[in-house]
Amino acid sequence: MKKVFITLAMAAAVVALPSCSGSKSAETAADSDSVAVETSTAVADQAADMSAKLQNCTNPDSIKIYSEEIQKYAEQLKAEGKDAEAAEYINAVLPAIQTKAPTLVEVLNGIKDKAVSDADAAKEALKDAAENTVESGKEAGKAAVDAAKDAGKAAVDGAKQKANDAVNDAKQKANDAAKKAADQAKNKYNEGAKKINDAIDKAKLPTNK
Repeated sequence: MKKVFITLAMAAAVVALPSCSGSKSAETAADSDSVAVETSTAVADQAADMSAKLQNCTNPDSIKIYSEEIQKYAEQLKAEGKDAEAAEYINAVLPAIQTKAPTLVEVLNGIKDKAVSDADAAKEALKDAAENTVESGKEAGKAAVDAAKDAGKAAVDGAKQKANDAVNDAKQKANDAAKKAADQAKNKYNEGAKKINDAIDKAKLPTNK
């Protein structure tokens, strides 16, 4: 589970206070301590612990310390972007705050309202991003299909063109062969006719006695 380190300025004082007394010495010792808190269940545990301490407290100075710690922790969660946790924490501690430190209710509600608003905005942003991703995927898929169709058509058209070229080439070769054969036959005919004419001409010549 992800961990977040939250400095509680007066945590030592809160833990060390016997029956909420001796608040001055608690304030002196508080500056040197920090507490590692896990999110989720740790937030609920923290809220339950602080609520119990505040509810059982009778010393005004200690009540002030507890109230300040509650506010700081809520602000810390909000600052770290843990809006849902901040709202849950404030809801959990509000009953004790309303009883022991009512002047802090408005401040905490302000933090909670902002946290809820930001959490809703984050959800909407995620929803929009997901929808945009889906639409982008659809567009990409359509583009891929169209590209495949175009490629297929181009391949078919190319094959048709090659077939037509082959037919035309065969026709041209056949025509060339026919012309060549005709020319050869004509030449042979002319040669044969010439020989015959020459023989006739020789036969007509007078013979010398």
